[in-house]
Amino acid sequence: MARQRAPGDQESARLTPEERFEKHYGEGGWDERRLAIQSGKIRIAKFIYLSLAVILPAAAIWQLAVSPAWTIYIVAPALLLGSQVFAVAAIKHAHWDYQIYNRSFISIREFMGRPEFWRFLFT
Repeated sequence: MARQRAPGDQESARLTPEERFEKHYGEGGWDERRLAIQSGKIRIAKFIYLSLAVILPAAAIWQLAVSPAWTIYIVAPALLLGSQVFAVAAIKHAHWDYQIYNRSFISIREFMGRPEFWRFLFT
């Protein structure tokens, strides 16, 4: 049996991605200045996440060189897992930044398939 959509869901399904964005941010009372502030905060968080995604594997390699052998089985996997988590968070924040920049809601899969993906990830 198909899932029944709420009336608001049916209305949103008929809107274009740009219209959904404007509706969402219009209901929240956002203006251009607040969107610019939000975009700046997203970029700062993205920079922090990317930095940690690079630093944690370096810390894992350093840990292999200086720590006792038994700690390798605990600390190195934790650092590498943390690196992956921060890399995914950076991609998620790049997706949000792209949506604010283009004033359009798109799926993260569609975003990752676009040529602008790398530009938004590293800027």
